[in-house]
Amino acid sequence: MVLKIIRWVFGYVSFSITGKGPERFLNLAARDGFCLWDIQKKEDCHQARITRKEYRNLRVSARKAKVILRVEKRYGLPFLLKKWKGKRGLLYGTGGAIAVLILLSMRVWSIDVVGNETLSAYDIKQAAAECGLYQGMLKKDLEPRLVQQRLMARFPEIGWVAINTWGNTATIRLDEGLKIPEVEDTDKATNIMSTMDGQIVRMDVYHGMPEVQIGDAVTEGQLLISGINQSEKGEESFVHASAKIMAKTRRIFSVEIPLEQIKEEPSGEVLTRRSLSVFGADLPLSLQGLPEGSYTRTVESKPLILNGVELPVTFHEEIFTLQNQIPITLTKEEAKAKAMEEIKKKQEEVLKNDLEDGKVLSFTERERVENGSYFLELDCVCEENIAVEQEILFGN
Repeated sequence: MVLKIIRWVFGYVSFSITGKGPERFLNLAARDGFCLWDIQKKEDCHQARITRKEYRNLRVSARKAKVILRVEKRYGLPFLLKKWKGKRGLLYGTGGAIAVLILLSMRVWSIDVVGNETLSAYDIKQAAAECGLYQGMLKKDLEPRLVQQRLMARFPEIGWVAINTWGNTATIRLDEGLKIPEVEDTDKATNIMSTMDGQIVRMDVYHGMPEVQIGDAVTEGQLLISGINQSEKGEESFVHASAKIMAKTRRIFSVEIPLEQIKEEPSGEVLTRRSLSVFGADLPLSLQGLPEGSYTRTVESKPLILNGVELPVTFHEEIFTLQNQIPITLTKEEAKAKAMEEIKKKQEEVLKNDLEDGKVLSFTERERVENGSYFLELDCVCEENIAVEQEILFGN
């Protein structure tokens, strides 16, 4: 194989031998040190092959043997270059295209996500790029195990994930399993304390000794359930106390809404910018910069697909819709509606806890307009879980 490559690089010819003494010619050529191969006898001639340079020196042996040599076919790089001598541009272009194809074959062109149901493929690709898998990277630099571990840590919803490569495509195969709940450390001794003032309306004690009863009024930081158990003999043992203590509490929610506000409306003027992403590198196709003033921005991305294969080329289109800022004055009713929306969000954030969602039982409303703003305050009676675990610390 190596000998064939060497002969092709330096060039060789296939020639015919006709005349009265072809056998004598072959003997003379061998005696003079010429290397002939693929010697064959045809009906009316002999055929052989020899390197390009040695063929020129066969004339002396041919004259002595009274034979005629005629080139049948030429092989190798020198003849190929001679053929393309007047077409250097095409030759260089072909060579460059081959080099580009070789370089591109060493990289990841596209990334597919398979098996996702609730998770977005776009979010997974973005996370994969941060974890070490992105379009345009060298395939030899990809570490599938490391990317898999990082994706599992990034998305707890994923039960398992595998990274496979086929040609220039990397496929992220995953299965969305159940989210693994946090394991409670029950080895630590804990008490149950009150998070705020209130009156107990319900108690669900799982472990520990109750220190209060239904109907009792408690204060913030008070011991509700003790993690220290004492037997009839006076022996003490420590447990991980756990309970759900529902109590009536009082919370005040307030919000301020300025009456003078700015309302944005589309002006009808739209600015579009286009760009091309090749292997992760962005190439702008538009000369427009970012618009001045207020605007809303939407982005549309379309990957280039050829014969069902997603290529590492993506067209991006940014659409900026300019907005007119119109000053408006809210009425008291409009300001109150906005205030109630914000207070409702605050209540949902404050009253929601790990064991049960709290709720507002009743409220007293106070409102006023002052210094160009509307103030709303709700004095609420709530029902919520006030239990919190506190570790029991032991001295030396």
